[in-house]
Amino acid sequence: MTNQGHDPAQVPGSNPDSASPDHAPVKSTDEARAGVTFGTMRWVLAISVIAVVIVFGMAWLGTHS
Repeated sequence: MTNQGHDPAQVPGSNPDSASPDHAPVKSTDEARAGVTFGTMRWVLAISVIAVVIVFGMAWLGTHS
């Protein structure tokens, strides 16, 4: 153990050397909690809803023909 105080920007077990594989990036709480949005889920939802409408429409037409 060292006699240095705890640095709140450091993650326990991380290595401050940026070349180390154990290096943890230093981010603010808000930045660390924020997700990156690409709008991908909007397209997944739209395509899924369209696919369900088509499948249900085909099933409904199949029962009425």
